[in-house]
Amino acid sequence: MYLSPEKRFVMLFSVSGLAAAHLTAFRLVCGRSSLREIIDLIWVLKKAICLLIIFPLRSSDRTVAGRMASHSHRKWIGLSLPSRGQLAYLCILIALQPHQVNGAKSPQSVDEYLHSQLSEFELLQPARLVSRRSLGSDALRTQHLHFVAFSRQFHLVLKPDRSYASQLHPVVSTLIAQNGSRSELKTKELLEDFFTGYIDDQPGSRVTGYADRHRFHLTVYETDFNVLNIEPLSLLTGNQSEDRTLVYYDSGMNSTEFWCGLHNPSGNETLVETAAAAGSWRRYRRSADLQTSSTRRRVCRLQLIADHAFVAHVGSVSAALKFLIKATDDANRIFFNSVFTTSSGEVNFTAISFEVSSLVAMTGPTAVPASEAMHFNDANIHREVSAYQLLEAFADFRQNGLNLFAHCLNHLVAFRRLKKRLLGLAYQGTQFRSQPGGLCSNPSYSIHGRHTYVARNVGLTTFSNNKGEAISTRQATLVMAHELAHNLGAAHDPPAGECNPGPQQGGHFLMHVKAVTGKDINHSRLSVCSRKAIADVLASREADCFSNKTGQVCGNGRREVGEDCDAGPAGDDCCGPDCRLRPGASCSDANSACCIDCRPAAPGFVCRRAQPLWPCRSDAKCDGRSVACPAPETTAPLANGTSCLRGLGACAGGDCLTRCQLVGKTDCSCPLPADACSQCCQGDRDGDACEPHHNGTTAAVRRPDCPEVADFAGGGLTVRMWQLVGRISGESLGDILRCNLVFIVVLLSLLAWVPACCIYEHSTQLSRRARADAVLPVYS
Repeated sequence: MYLSPEKRFVMLFSVSGLAAAHLTAFRLVCGRSSLREIIDLIWVLKKAICLLIIFPLRSSDRTVAGRMASHSHRKWIGLSLPSRGQLAYLCILIALQPHQVNGAKSPQSVDEYLHSQLSEFELLQPARLVSRRSLGSDALRTQHLHFVAFSRQFHLVLKPDRSYASQLHPVVSTLIAQNGSRSELKTKELLEDFFTGYIDDQPGSRVTGYADRHRFHLTVYETDFNVLNIEPLSLLTGNQSEDRTLVYYDSGMNSTEFWCGLHNPSGNETLVETAAAAGSWRRYRRSADLQTSSTRRRVCRLQLIADHAFVAHVGSVSAALKFLIKATDDANRIFFNSVFTTSSGEVNFTAISFEVSSLVAMTGPTAVPASEAMHFNDANIHREVSAYQLLEAFADFRQNGLNLFAHCLNHLVAFRRLKKRLLGLAYQGTQFRSQPGGLCSNPSYSIHGRHTYVARNVGLTTFSNNKGEAISTRQATLVMAHELAHNLGAAHDPPAGECNPGPQQGGHFLMHVKAVTGKDINHSRLSVCSRKAIADVLASREADCFSNKTGQVCGNGRREVGEDCDAGPAGDDCCGPDCRLRPGASCSDANSACCIDCRPAAPGFVCRRAQPLWPCRSDAKCDGRSVACPAPETTAPLANGTSCLRGLGACAGGDCLTRCQLVGKTDCSCPLPADACSQCCQGDRDGDACEPHHNGTTAAVRRPDCPEVADFAGGGLTVRMWQLVGRISGESLGDILRCNLVFIVVLLSLLAWVPACCIYEHSTQLSRRARADAVLPVYS
């Protein structure tokens, strides 16, 4: 049997590719997907196999070459087969190509992409992001998040955010499968992972966000316009085995050349005036008189839909829905803090906000017959589409079966490549009920696209740029807020004037025609032009579809004004379901850490153990009078001079100060690689150098557990191979063999199969030459 070089190439490369695929899947099952060294080794093996193929192709056997070139020999694939030189060139290209795992970016491309989006950022390994819980009831658990970024230690105090429970308790999360079947997900389960908090020792700071599969996605407002973003790197890469965390400031984002669209339906399009014409459209309330400030409705109920491509990119339905909730909360910060004054100056609107009224996640692509128009959730996610067509497809309520009429607005979050470098599109709201578009709008007949009735209270945001790369979550949130502002009636800011200032005046406002990133202060503000336009629309349409804000809810686990206690829907032995203390109870164990069996705890009861984040403070103890656990900063301090920070600092007055701080200096990153394991300090005067701290000796102070032979690349630690080998024990070796069984079997098979193929090919060539010599004619 003759094994052609082409077949050898296909077989060898396919087997090695299968090895990589099986290994990746097997490591995911074993829970060791964060270790990428073995996958890198597989790719090196691919390159080696390609180079092995090139060597036998150097044969000068013209008989074989002639057979390869013959027409009959090419028929087995139906196309012209490549020559040996082309095959060799192809192998070299494959060998030089950067590898990707699970369709995600390679480490090199991730680093390049991050630098194209961010001027400053840090990537934190899981070990550098320490999360600890306080003692106490699960319903009131507190998490303390500790990490170091931008040469600063961050201590975040996070508590469950029960405000979502009061707003979203009636919300149903609907999952729509590929075949159109629907199921429901309890929104309450999602809300348990949301937090609110602050930066310890920084009054006025605020933290919001959630955790998903032990990955934190947080927005830290150090001030109103100094915003730190903490998000899983997997949200950008789409690689769910990526466990690093991306940290960056809004000010560290680069400017982009992407655009936000605006669509005004034609005035010739017919507005629906009857419910029969639009299916299940419900007519909004009419009010001839403008409501007074005390009764004014301020909430726009929002339905959020995630397409299947976005769900697949973020990794799960829960991750997608949590992102939608957080994005709405971040957008609310812009609108809630703005004052909207009409053009006449007579009416002011304040505390305008959005509340999520429905969550929908598409778990798979929607099958659509070829004869039908484009579906917003079709399977052609890699095709670049028109934003206008996608928006109209989303608005086609008859095709997609979505209830777009029970809500003030509907917003689609997709992962689609849009033409013209657009990141979002929305119908602009109008103050005239006879014109379609934006909030509270009735459906109208489209004469430009589908020639059918479509909803106009819709907008969309894509998480992907036109290259198919994910944009930052911060920019996606601002794009979403931009499109919601269009729905409320705002147009793009004019190219000049007070509504379009330069960088020195704070930069462009949110409604600039180009997508803002958050880099400048005004990026998260609405200009005067936008606020006037929105106020004019609200003055006319507010009564049509705005609602009153959801009030307090007894049973959300958070004690609010007017409640004695709140232990959840069923209550407990101390607190009844009506949020009143039961007879004989003076406090609730669910709401107070120093409450035991419905009575204040005895003096000295430990309500919170000493925390690593406050290493110079002792356990917190109840005083017997108050049911509140003392704050960490009020507990008894440890003796001055007590070692902390793993020997790099000492306690002073209950605070842990580094060795640099003890001598009146600040910590800094050592500039020389040789000092990477040293503790470096810098004085406060201009020109003071950052140099190793000697602590009164000639030897520099060394950081404990610092690997002496480590390379630092891309913010991550790359350990040399011999260190890995040195740490392998019998037990760990067994785990490695068990979790990489498929790879080991394939590797051993290749080690035996490749030499066997070479031997077989060599013997085949010898036999063929012997037969050729036997039939050569003899000339005398």
